Amino acid sequence: MHTINRSEYTPLPKFSPEQHYQMAKSVKYKIHIGDMVNRHPEEPALKGFIPALKDHILGRLGNRPFDGEEGEFTDEERDRIIIFNNTLYRHSTLRVN
Repeated sequence: MHTINRSEYTPLPKFSPEQHYQMAKSVKYKIHIGDMVNRHPEEPALKGFIPALKDHILGRLGNRPFDGEEGEFTDEERDRIIIFNNTLYRHSTLRVN
């Protein structure tokens, strides 16, 4: 699907061991959600991707602890989540403690 070659690596400044993660702030690598899902119809990871993404967002906004399962939200609840321009951004660098 999407890969970033090493020449696009974004160096990150040092950060505290108490921080859970650090991510490059660049927004130059846009991914249109609908295009991604439609371009890869046989990709198992993308089956039900948009409802699952909205469930994940709703769970975080509701301060539910993440245990790998989001539970089901209603279509009405999902419809309240608006993703600006249906766009996600991939980041060239992510550091996790």
